[in-house]
Amino acid sequence: MMKFGSKNSANTPIKCTIRLLDDNQLLESEFQINEKGSSLINRICEQLDLIEKDYFGLRYVDSKRQRHWLEPSKSIFKQIRDMEADNILFSFRVKFYPPNPFRLKEDITRYQIYLQLKRDLLHGRLYCNTSEAALLGAYILQAELGDFNPEEHIDNYVSELKILLKQTLQLEEKMMDIHKNELKGKSAAEMETIFLKKACVLDTYGVDPHAVKDQRGNQLYLGINHTGILTFQGSKKMNHFSWSQVQKINFEGKMFIIHIILNEDQRIKVVTNTSEEYNTSIDSSNQIDNHSVLETLLEDQEIITSKIEQEVHHEETLNDHLLIDFTTMVTDGSPLIQSVSNQQSGQKHLETTAIRNNGSSLSFLRQTLLPIIFALFMMVLVVVIILESDFDVIATIRKSPEIAAFKKNYYEPSKDFLLQRFIRSKIF
Repeated sequence: MMKFGSKNSANTPIKCTIRLLDDNQLLESEFQINEKGSSLINRICEQLDLIEKDYFGLRYVDSKRQRHWLEPSKSIFKQIRDMEADNILFSFRVKFYPPNPFRLKEDITRYQIYLQLKRDLLHGRLYCNTSEAALLGAYILQAELGDFNPEEHIDNYVSELKILLKQTLQLEEKMMDIHKNELKGKSAAEMETIFLKKACVLDTYGVDPHAVKDQRGNQLYLGINHTGILTFQGSKKMNHFSWSQVQKINFEGKMFIIHIILNEDQRIKVVTNTSEEYNTSIDSSNQIDNHSVLETLLEDQEIITSKIEQEVHHEETLNDHLLIDFTTMVTDGSPLIQSVSNQQSGQKHLETTAIRNNGSSLSFLRQTLLPIIFALFMMVLVVVIILESDFDVIATIRKSPEIAAFKKNYYEPSKDFLLQRFIRSKIF
């Protein structure tokens, strides 16, 4: 058994195994320790004749049984250095789901996304109701078995195939009925296209759900896809925040924070507390990457986003701020949601990039330097008033030594007006 970093592995190519979307298919490859992730990803895509590479990535499981995406811009060695060098396994998966997969130019790209969605359906990530599940299952039957043949397809022939996560007898009968009566004559390529069209409009399309819990222990799921950030309770979609509504995403310690503008009247801040044991489920770099890469791939998405930002820049500030706190748990569960109302006005919805960059310095000047300068000015003003004022009380305090000498040498009770004149005098 050889570990990374040993003398034997310094200049030796490291062999690895790539599990494809069809679990029965494996590829053997190798990489140098100083290679970046993009080199290996490109090499695998070339072996699969994939030109549209941006949708795909490699996933691996670390020594703590946590899933990670292999980062293209980082060294492979630095990402998997705690793994055994003679047992490196990557899984080839769809990382970014296009909004309309059936419109992709390359047949092989569409086929790989079809295989990924089949996996999502089998593992429960592509969640749908009973009728939708039966329809998708029937499409898969037609694509893989062809037209219904009573001589070959006898009894419950679907039971031999594992298509759905919860594949009941009732669902199998529905799938067989659709396969037999509605899909005759459809080719495998046609059925794959129809499958993609149906799957991409589901709420859970492209969503890898992350289990969290609310205050009462109710199970919810948090996930992202090309449309934005979503939350689910069972099969019901609870919230959907589109990427055009996401103003900022950042980390504060273990707190994953998403600042979201809903509309003219509301701004919310989504806060997710990520634990070390569950940190691969909610990965900020993946989420931000997801947004940016998909915008690069989709020109119409860029146009819509830029228009929204221009309009939002000229709007007035929001009055209500909601705080939604998603606290991630290691066990199955869902987001901790709290609402806090604060009233504020006179600010902007969305500032330009230049204003954002200068915001911190302007805030420092406003909140720190200006009060100090104002306080110094007031102190100088008070001193000047004390030294130069003609008010009797202040003049009496200022000229107390001279007044004492005047009373001793010149003052007479009958000539009190001389004392008042002396106090107001500017001779001393």
